[in-house]
Amino acid sequence: VAGVEIVPTDNAEGGAAAAAVTISGVASGRVQKLAWSPQGTYLVTWQKFDTAANFPNVPAALLNAVPGTFDEPGSSEAAAAEGEPRKPKIGNLRVWEASTGALVDAFSMKKMSSMTWPALQWTADESWCLRMVTNEVLVYRGGGGTNRGQPGIEGGFLDKIRLPNVASFSVSPSPTLPVKVAMFVPESGKPANVQIF
Repeated sequence: VAGVEIVPTDNAEGGAAAAAVTISGVASGRVQKLAWSPQGTYLVTWQKFDTAANFPNVPAALLNAVPGTFDEPGSSEAAAAEGEPRKPKIGNLRVWEASTGALVDAFSMKKMSSMTWPALQWTADESWCLRMVTNEVLVYRGGGGTNRGQPGIEGGFLDKIRLPNVASFSVSPSPTLPVKVAMFVPESGKPANVQIF
């Protein structure tokens, strides 16, 4: 099977295990990092960002495309029927729904290090999800907890915490509100510091 297969074990009540779910959009042999959301609802994968230098025969628009997916808007079947070109979803950092294997969203993340992994972090009840980009941390609905049934990560970010030169962050594991986020800025002419928001 090409991809990542999630195989559930027997449940605690002694009943039969659910069927295995295969996440087929994950390219075999290319995923270098995996991480789970706290309640196991989502699986995050990261693979090396492809460049035209590595794949000269692949059109640049298709590098890092997630197979079988398309960005919105203008990606619907109706739009395609009207002659509007469908664009594949681009991103080497991918979020998958563990129960179905469906792609939730994809982002571009060119560099990976131990300080930046896991790249997406959820609150304990998965109500909120955070992702670091240059000089800020983006806040998304996480799809769980108090936000269950509302658009999650795929709905776009709702807010951001700006901190120049932020190099890593950590979401508090506490299930109580308000959510606390620690952000680290390394030494660079000034002493390193951690700020809590």
